[in-house]
Amino acid sequence: MKTTAFVALCPGLVGGVMLLFGAAFWAAPYGSGITVGQENWSSLFTLAGLVLSGVSGFLLVRSQTRRTLVPAIRLIIPLVPVGILLALATGWVMTDQGANPGGITASNYGVPFTWKVQQTSCPRPCIQANGTIYNPLFLALDSLFFILVGYVLLRGYRRRAKAVRGTLDRSKSSC
Repeated sequence: MKTTAFVALCPGLVGGVMLLFGAAFWAAPYGSGITVGQENWSSLFTLAGLVLSGVSGFLLVRSQTRRTLVPAIRLIIPLVPVGILLALATGWVMTDQGANPGGITASNYGVPFTWKVQQTSCPRPCIQANGTIYNPLFLALDSLFFILVGYVLLRGYRRRAKAVRGTLDRSKSSC
């Protein structure tokens, strides 16, 4: 599979995720837990999703044929849910913890980008700064990171397997 096919599909993947987040922000009721302070992001996510999806479509139509595009899609389709699940799993991995002089402590979660922050300031009845803040853009970037890692590993594995198969075939034919 050509690397250009993967490069062309990456903006489409990120654009699709951004369109989903834009739709989630449009549909969320005002002031819900995950959208506090981020209500105006829906237009940004929707616009960025449309632009990235358009770029992906242009690159795919211009430089790819069906013969090269089908193997790329077959390779990426199983990697997308794996990348998303790995990114969600990093929501349980604390990467940093800090406190400010006001007494608010924050625990950061997510690898390589922090997409979840849990804040606490006082015991449970107090609601001054208790809560969780999610950053969907960084979650999408984490997912893309794991998809890229999976692609590189799978492509290297396929090359190695093809080389081993070729040496085995040559050794069988020489006997």
